[in-house]
Amino acid sequence: PQASRPATAVQFSNYVGVILREVRRVPGAKLAGINVDSAEHGSQNWTPDFEAQFEKLRGYSMHQYLPAMMGRVVNSREESDKFLFDVRRTIADLMSEEYYGTFQKLCHAEGMIEMAEAPGIATCLPSDNIQAKGWTDIPMGEFWVGQPDGTMDCKEAASAAHVYGKPVAAAESF
Repeated sequence: PQASRPATAVQFSNYVGVILREVRRVPGAKLAGINVDSAEHGSQNWTPDFEAQFEKLRGYSMHQYLPAMMGRVVNSREESDKFLFDVRRTIADLMSEEYYGTFQKLCHAEGMIEMAEAPGIATCLPSDNIQAKGWTDIPMGEFWVGQPDGTMDCKEAASAAHVYGKPVAAAESF
């Protein structure tokens, strides 16, 4: 998923929307909600409006610092590191609000809830997992016995439920 409202709306319309249209053909049938599985799509760091979103959220233009995204030092290591932190923070904020938040709003508009493993474990995506789970109706974690940190996502789901006042947290397993 791209962390942009338009991309999320296209994904919703062409996936959930197709299912909704078919379900609504059956008299009295309805979907209570959807589950968004973990984001196992690799790292994504750009959308068509990322530069504008970055400036809006961080308060400065990223243009002069773009070489830092390719491993170049711009002005100083400290300044480059601060910029790269801001890039990661912006991606996390946009994934939370623009992707999970938009999915939640679209679900609510259709009378459904959203449950999500936002964003899940073993992803290489800059994320704020508790913040992302806060943009769901039911925060969900996943756990796998063979992974040393395999229960961390469930702890994050429970924490997000507590922090954001959600009465239920869920877990995917085997």
